[in-house]
Amino acid sequence: MSRFTRLITVVLVVVLTSFSPVGGASAQNGPATAYSEVASCFTARGKLAVLALVDESKSLKSTDADANRVDALVSMLRTLSRYGSTGEATPKKSIEVQLAGFGTSFAAGPWRELNPSTIGELEGQAKGFAERDKANDTDFATALLGAQNEFVRKDAASGAQPPCRLLLLFTDGMYELTTKNLDRPYSRGASRTDLDTIIARGKDFLCGPGQLTDQLRAAGTAIVALGLATREQGFLQSIAERDAPGTRCGESNSPPGDYVAVGGLEELRSAFDSAIAQALGGTPVPPPHPVTVCALASPADERCAQRFTLDQSLREFHLLLKLGGPGIAVDLTPPAGNTVRLTADQRSPLTIGGAELTVSALTAADLVVDGRLPAAAPAWAGTWTVRFVDTGGTNPAAIAQSQLTVFGGLVPVIEPEAPEFQAGKRTDFRIRVTDTAGSPRTPADFVRSAKISATLTDPQGKSADIPVTPGAAGAYTAGFAMPDTTVSSVATLKVTLDVVTASGLRLQPRAVTRQVTVKPPSAYPTVTGALELPPILDSGTTTGSLTITGGRGGNGCVWFTPRFTRTPPNSGAMTTTFTPDATDPQRCVRVGPGQNAQISVEVSPENVRSGVAQGEFTATLTADGESPREQTVPVRFQMDRAPDAVTQWALFLLIVVGGVLLPFVLLWLLNRWAARYLDPGQIRHAECEVEVTSIDVRDAATARPLREVLDVESFSYLDGAPSEKCKGFASGVLSFGRRIPVLPWTLPYGTVRAGGAAVLTAAGGRRKKADWGRVGFDLGQTWVLVVDQVPPETQGPLRATLHLFVTDFHIGAKLARLLEAVETEVPAEVRNSADRIKPTETGPVPASAPEPEPFIPPQ
Repeated sequence: MSRFTRLITVVLVVVLTSFSPVGGASAQNGPATAYSEVASCFTARGKLAVLALVDESKSLKSTDADANRVDALVSMLRTLSRYGSTGEATPKKSIEVQLAGFGTSFAAGPWRELNPSTIGELEGQAKGFAERDKANDTDFATALLGAQNEFVRKDAASGAQPPCRLLLLFTDGMYELTTKNLDRPYSRGASRTDLDTIIARGKDFLCGPGQLTDQLRAAGTAIVALGLATREQGFLQSIAERDAPGTRCGESNSPPGDYVAVGGLEELRSAFDSAIAQALGGTPVPPPHPVTVCALASPADERCAQRFTLDQSLREFHLLLKLGGPGIAVDLTPPAGNTVRLTADQRSPLTIGGAELTVSALTAADLVVDGRLPAAAPAWAGTWTVRFVDTGGTNPAAIAQSQLTVFGGLVPVIEPEAPEFQAGKRTDFRIRVTDTAGSPRTPADFVRSAKISATLTDPQGKSADIPVTPGAAGAYTAGFAMPDTTVSSVATLKVTLDVVTASGLRLQPRAVTRQVTVKPPSAYPTVTGALELPPILDSGTTTGSLTITGGRGGNGCVWFTPRFTRTPPNSGAMTTTFTPDATDPQRCVRVGPGQNAQISVEVSPENVRSGVAQGEFTATLTADGESPREQTVPVRFQMDRAPDAVTQWALFLLIVVGGVLLPFVLLWLLNRWAARYLDPGQIRHAECEVEVTSIDVRDAATARPLREVLDVESFSYLDGAPSEKCKGFASGVLSFGRRIPVLPWTLPYGTVRAGGAAVLTAAGGRRKKADWGRVGFDLGQTWVLVVDQVPPETQGPLRATLHLFVTDFHIGAKLARLLEAVETEVPAEVRNSADRIKPTETGPVPASAPEPEPFIPPQ
């Protein structure tokens, strides 16, 4: 199994085991906090959207030549399917997956809920990535913009409660662009060939304050980046985690992300497994020393045994077994019961010593054992033994190791579930300790110590500790006096349980988090808590409502002032409309004691841009006999802008036409690549002044035939010609270039110019102007006639300079054939071109560079 596959399997096995009731734990600071956030959210909402974003750049041909990323994706899908389709929760939990690729562009498949009827389709999509390694770019900005748009549209289709989000980003490279002449949405106004400026704008688009990465985090997206660490990937790390050595991406770090460098997997696998398990509320048990592997004939050898203890405070464990090589099995012995042999091909669930086990294979040399520990049947409590046995006899010197992570079975429960707080008043609530099944437990019965703590945090991040007093039978009381100056309508209550087991192991803290309402003093009206508005797709507005409830003992009045503190880039102003228009004291909404009033809210952005808009509505409250006071209501909504209809049709036509034209484009590119002069440095050249009539050509100085004037000694190598294939060159007054016809079935050809003078060549051809001529790319055995003087009305001989070209070796025979051709071809070409040859006032000027390469239709 590939290193990608092993890594993804470790990630998902550990992450998703937390989606049982144990998974609500809050993680401490650490690199895998992203997973605990996802797990806690999934436990609460029961819906998870996973977008796997896979690199398609050409570099994967070398860095992942065996397409290991495909194995990783298939493994991910199967693991997610195993946890997403159990249906044990009520209502049933669901996991939806989208596979998307990125390189120069972003291309996504459809969202699919994972179940037995869709797993085959998704695996087929995953296998298609084996051939998706041809992109010229690694464009992170385009990739994350596409992912954001897909998440927003997924939220819009999910109703009032959007799913939790997990973005998995696979890549082997850095942010790199090589494609020019391409319009990118984040670099408008920059030259399409200035790639350095485009990358700089892309990084700002991703990482500027409030920009794309902050927008994703604000919408609750946990970003996990897995990088094949072939090069420095600090920028990729900052996209996931915000902070990396020497760089930062965005302002927010909530929810946190994770960057995993896929390098030395043997060390990484254990460290990554442990970090993720801790972030999910698991506690790593100090590992024992590695052991040798038992021979098949002596499986009871103590030298190949390791032991671990499970006590009654636990409800799950996660055991990573590194076998040391293929063909090695594990003999697992519970405190009471028979030994069971586990192998890499073990698939069926097992019950051993009362513990319910699921065994899965990472590679042929790894096993993962996930165990549930039922509270009603504690026969599993005690010491377990693991022995590694070389069943095939092929790895006698192998070294094996185990890594155990345990999950506590005690959780705090808040009563009532979401206490209400009021400014200027004390609120008391209770906390009970139960097991994961909800049964009350007395921690003193089976743990060394248990401590409960509580905090209250406002939307601005200011926290206050809440005193907690222990009571009888695992019950606690807590209370907090909310300051009279409090203006926020909501706060976050967090209760944490810290446990030390009977064996002295300090478990990871277990936390429960609730959003609670904070009301103003009772004399004032109260406004609904946080307002989550529906997403805006493409255009339009978003609407919602607020409920105002009158205070006690008097009439009240409420009006609102909207303020958005974060909006998507280039979205412009947010226009908020309240109905009735309660925006000043004269138009406030009046409510009597205990009465309710509804306020409709409509928010219209100046421009719909992809991202999150958030801020607050400040409600000014008045009451009879009281001074006005303020209450803030957090507000938030998402937007996504898709291409307009014209753009969509343009893209459609581009795809259709592009599919038809692609073979012709490839043929044209092949012609362009092949159009080269063949080693012009090996061409011999001679020139002489000639007079040409309609029937012959003679030397201008002697009037003798050319065969009597020119010989082998008249020829020398072309001055300035390169000794290799080339697109063009200059030699004396002649400038050689090339032309590639638009129609790909017409072959390209060479061209020759002489500073604007009329030019005739052996290749002939009818042209509107005679200031250039056609030549072959080999230049051997050909001639070029540069017209120096044309007599008035074409009477008398035409004076010109004749250039002759022959290839090296056997020049004498080649020259004889060339002069024979010149005697007939030059007069004939002059006759055919008489209408296009004009008298010149000056002769040709020396050429300094090859001609440009315009696109022209074939002649």
